[in-house]
This record gives sequence, C-alpha cells and structure tokens, in this order.
Amino acid sequence: MPALSPRRPADASCAPRRLFFALTLPPALCRQLVAWRAARFPAETGRPVAQANLHLTLAFLGNVGAAQEQALRDRAARNGCYQNSLPFHPHISLWRQATRPVALPPDTPGWTTRVSRFGLWLSAFDNGRVRYRLVQDWPLRRDGPQ
Repeated sequence: MPALSPRRPADASCAPRRLFFALTLPPALCRQLVAWRAARFPAETGRPVAQANLHLTLAFLGNVGAAQEQALRDRAARNGCYQNSLPFHPHISLWRQATRPVALPPDTPGWTTRVSRFGLWLSAFDNGRVRYRLVQDWPLRRDGPQ
C-alpha cells in the first residue's frame, strides 16, 4: 500500500480525524440517487446528504489519531481504530439527522456501476457543513492471472 499523503495544517497534526474507506460513485449515479430520493421520501425525513458527498461507505474508522493513521499505511485491517459495536453494512448515506427510521421502498432500483478504485476519505465539519476529502486512493484489481 503506498504511503498516505495527509494534507492538513501543521497545528492540526495531532488532532484526531474522522476517516472512512469508500467507493466514489459516478456523477450520473449520484444524480439518479438524488432524483429517486426526492421522489420517494418526504422532505421531513432528514437533512439530505449533498450530491457531491454521496459515496458507498465500505468501512467507517471513526476518529483516528496520528499514531493510528500511521498504522493505516501498513495494514488497514490492523490499525487499532475504535469500531462501533453496532453491526456495520456497506451503505450510501442519503440523509443526516433523520427524524425516524426509514425503510427502502419495495420498488427501489437495483443500481449497478463499475468501480476501479477505493479510497480513504476524511470527514470534516467546515463552515457549518460536512465536507469529504479524498486522502488517498488505491486501484482495485482481480487476484490471479491478468
């Protein structure tokens, strides 16, 4: 795995950062998701996640300190990051601050897409909004003969 190239101010070098592994979604799929969400759910469901922030979360690492981030360079699976005890499933977050549990409609499309890379992302609160920034990404490859 190549070394991470964190981009952050020197004074924040020791502050924990909220990190997660995710797949970037193609813009066309993000547009479809936003249109589907608007047509199928009432506005009071929650605060919609911005189209630019839609992604498929593979693993949420949570608040990661500088020492733990160093461990990500060597072995992501062995980095010692706190893992929430709740069950985790890869997912696309459509809302923040949902006011109630939301079930997917039975006519939810079975979207498919091709991906060739996965990334380590930073979640930061900036000017009253959550912003995601790609820290590092890696190619996906098939094991076996090429």
